[in-house]
Order: sequence, then C-alpha cells, then structure tokens
Amino acid sequence: TGLSARIQLGNGWASFRHVVAADWNGDGVADVIGVDAGGNLWYYPHDGLGFAAPVQIGSGWASFMHVNASDFNGDRLADVLGVDGNGVLWHYPRNGVNLSAPRQLGYGWGTFPHVM
Repeated sequence: TGLSARIQLGNGWASFRHVVAADWNGDGVADVIGVDAGGNLWYYPHDGLGFAAPVQIGSGWASFMHVNASDFNGDRLADVLGVDGNGVLWHYPRNGVNLSAPRQLGYGWGTFPHVM
C-alpha cells in the first residue's frame, strides 16, 4: 500500500544527467544505466549485493534531453531510448553486449517534460 523506506545504493551521482534502472545483463536484477556530465553512457551491473565496476557502453549523449532503458523491441534485452536536443526520439537496440545503430522513432518530443 506504499513505498518502503529508502535505501542508499551509492554516492557520487550528482554530476549525472540521466540515471535509469533496467535489467541490462538479463540476470533478472535491475542494473543502472547513466549518462555522466561528459555525455558518456555507463552501465553499472548489480550483483545482488551492490554494484560491480561500471562499464562504458557509449558516448555522445550530452545533448540528450531524455534517456531511458527498456526492452523496446521484445527481444528480452534492454535497449536505450533517447530524445536528442532537437526533440528526435531514437531507439538504440542491443546486439548482445553493445548498442546497434540508432533508429529514429519520431520527432517533436522536445516539448515533453518527461519521456518514459
């Protein structure tokens, strides 16, 4: 009927522009995907007890207004969705460990305060 008490998972996230949770490695446990101040896309694997060392999985995300991760195409792998500075909605499908070339899904998303 409500939320449990919050639990601190880490620190040092203040410089991140975007932080989302998704099961990136397919183990059934939510991992963290984040975009740092430099526009680098990072994957923080959750090992059930805490976070393992982060892995950089992309760059060039500084101009993105929204970034999210979910299994958009139904292949059971979390993909990345993003709205760039021009309001274009992009889908970056996974091809195993890496992201494939982006596919434009639409435009005009820049006016939305939130995209999930």
